[in-house]
Amino acid sequence: TILLHIAGDRSRALGVSIPRDSWVTRPACDGQGTATGRFNEAFAVGGPACTIRAVEKLTGVRVDHFVVVDFKGFKAVVDSLGGVPICLEEPVDDEKSGLKLSAGTHVLDGDQALAFARARKTLGDGSDLSRIDRQQEFLSSVIRTATSKNVLTDLPTLYGVLDAATSSLTTDPGLGSLDNLQDLALSMGDLRPADVAFVTVPWKARGDGVNIVWNEEKADEIWTSMRKDSAWPPRASVPAGE
Repeated sequence: TILLHIAGDRSRALGVSIPRDSWVTRPACDGQGTATGRFNEAFAVGGPACTIRAVEKLTGVRVDHFVVVDFKGFKAVVDSLGGVPICLEEPVDDEKSGLKLSAGTHVLDGDQALAFARARKTLGDGSDLSRIDRQQEFLSSVIRTATSKNVLTDLPTLYGVLDAATSSLTTDPGLGSLDNLQDLALSMGDLRPADVAFVTVPWKARGDGVNIVWNEEKADEIWTSMRKDSAWPPRASVPAGE
């Protein structure tokens, strides 16, 4: 789950990953009362609606739109871009997905990319947090690839990418058409890869060896910046005369 804030002037975007193993108190939803447990249970209970309600309650940030991408859509986007490059410090040999890659640079097709994004136990330290880091690196590469191919400014190319994915997307009515998705993408045509950042909710171990809890003080700084539509982290200011 990623809470994405796009600046009103389209000068920047910030995506905040919410770990599935976050131990939180979720609001009542879909006939069930308030519950304490893992964050990802909200989707299991009531899909996007309950997830949005949980995010809004936990962050104080209003969610204007949502997009749920299934596996088929994920692969379609990667293939429509002609593949996405990654650089591996170590070889990958994941028995569950069948993904085998040597150390170095590879251009992943849709099937490989999905296996890479889902792999957990055989990469890094095997944690979900480590997987989130890899997913963020992959998404950053997707943005660099799309930017290098002028996807957001070339209408035929943009249409092809969106058309490949829309059959596998679930969205709110505001983004429920190809035209609306295209308008949103075109509005971000001036964004550079350096203008898009990904972070994970500041966290600390819960002490049970499995789950985490949010560092509320640090997390609130991010949520406040989203509500105020200000940059995060704040840009450094230089005192007058220096």
